[in-house]
Amino acid sequence: AVAKLELARNTAALAIASSGDSKAIDELIKLTRQGGIGQVAAANALLAYGVSPFTAKLENPTSPTSAWLYAESGDLRLLDSLLSVAGSPGDVATRQVALRGLAQAGDQRATELAKRLLGLDDKKTPADPDSKVRIAAAEALTLLDAPARYSAVANLLRDNATLADGVRLADRVQGACANRPCASGDISGALAKLVGTFSDPTFRESVVAALGRGSTDEALTALAALLGDPRLGPAAAQAIARSPNPNAMAAIEKMTDKRLALRAYVLRRITRGERSAVMDELANTLSHGKDPRDRALGTFAMVSADPSRLDAGLADADVHVRRMAAMGARANPSADTDKKLLGALANEKDDATRIVLASALASGDPSSLVPTLTLVDRAEAGGPDAPVAALALAARTRLEDEALRDKVSDLLASRDPTTRAHVARGLGMGPATDASGMLANAYRYEVDSKVRREITLALATRQADASSPSRAWVLRTASTLDPDALVRLIARRALAGLPPSPAPVVRECAWIRVIAPPDAPMPKDLTGSYIGADSAAIPFAFDEDGFALVLSVPPGEGRLVLAPRVP
Repeated sequence: AVAKLELARNTAALAIASSGDSKAIDELIKLTRQGGIGQVAAANALLAYGVSPFTAKLENPTSPTSAWLYAESGDLRLLDSLLSVAGSPGDVATRQVALRGLAQAGDQRATELAKRLLGLDDKKTPADPDSKVRIAAAEALTLLDAPARYSAVANLLRDNATLADGVRLADRVQGACANRPCASGDISGALAKLVGTFSDPTFRESVVAALGRGSTDEALTALAALLGDPRLGPAAAQAIARSPNPNAMAAIEKMTDKRLALRAYVLRRITRGERSAVMDELANTLSHGKDPRDRALGTFAMVSADPSRLDAGLADADVHVRRMAAMGARANPSADTDKKLLGALANEKDDATRIVLASALASGDPSSLVPTLTLVDRAEAGGPDAPVAALALAARTRLEDEALRDKVSDLLASRDPTTRAHVARGLGMGPATDASGMLANAYRYEVDSKVRREITLALATRQADASSPSRAWVLRTASTLDPDALVRLIARRALAGLPPSPAPVVRECAWIRVIAPPDAPMPKDLTGSYIGADSAAIPFAFDEDGFALVLSVPPGEGRLVLAPRVP
């Protein structure tokens, strides 16, 4: 009920902003200054329709929301107001937003102001006493690519009050040095000291990840020294694999833990495109080893590099090898690979392996290799592969099949938003002539923006339903009144006869590790689901060491659901 009320509030604000009524728009602008429940909705609506708060002749922003609106409006006449607020004593949160807004707008006047607030200006002015203001100033220098950003971040790393944000910003400022002598070395040194100073494992891992962004030899040396640490070693290996330092591959080749080294190599090969004859030979050697863990990991590495090795991996007598072969196949997705995985699914008895093989259902199973009843069972079982099974079922359903259509309708109304999103995606692929009506009905009451994206995208791709009143209603409504900017963009492109924006071509890899409690054995056959930034669920399994490398995921934030059972 709360989510529906919030959706209605945002939709109402968009309706007012799109109305063109000057008095109504003035009321929205007043809301952005007054605060309260409708403030954020009003600001978002004004931005969506390009209404500048300058039209109401407002003075300096008085709240974080109004400062954010000034910054995002694109109205250059408002930058003076932001500069005034950022440099004057007052509400700290508003000053923070104003500083970041100036930097995002590329206003170079923010450089001198930020240096003064950090005590880095030529006049040696004392730094602002508020740590939040100093953090915002360092972030402004980072956004502006100012030379002083290195000193600013290094200072944050030396202050206990700003440590966490210093590590976060260190992640962003180091790559530009490309291993040249520059102030980035101060950051690498400060990060290396932090690893040995603090005991909190989560914080130390974030420091290790930030070290991996550095291109200096000092950063690489600090990471290599951590490889023997039982807790930080895997994090250091991942950081080396992602490092921009050209000597990182040599560091991987020298690792004493060969399985850890091979995982780091696969990550670097996929994300940075580097190959190593030494590591390729290691993968081949392990794939023929006696230890089942070696064989499974070696097969994973070989299949991820050479799709022709998939057949042998899927035919192996060892269930762990078959499982890791299926995981490695994600590096080179294709219709042929999907057919092989779904063909193996029919004869596979091991449930964890079946879950990994079922990841190929994300293509919709156009050849109907998996029986419909199997799809129904997997979709209703609520396991890691339930969303992709629901997708394939929706893609197969026809109007005349009333029982299946009812099943799909139930799944489209699931309490789990990931399942709803996958059913919508499947309906967009499938032949059901009433799919537009089902999707339109779901859109009316959907509160999750990612699900609405999938519904709108499914309708946009159904060109055969171009004359459907339901499709036209959703696209018109979504193009003007949906609170999610991406939904509005998808709908507007569809109404203009343009295809959806293409998916990013960058391939990423999710490095996931599960750690057993002290004195407890590693769980066997542990599975999970990785929900990418595109809302697609990828079922996977951990190997016997507790690692999972989920390949070919979209860039951006993802979500891990461990051993899920969908509601």
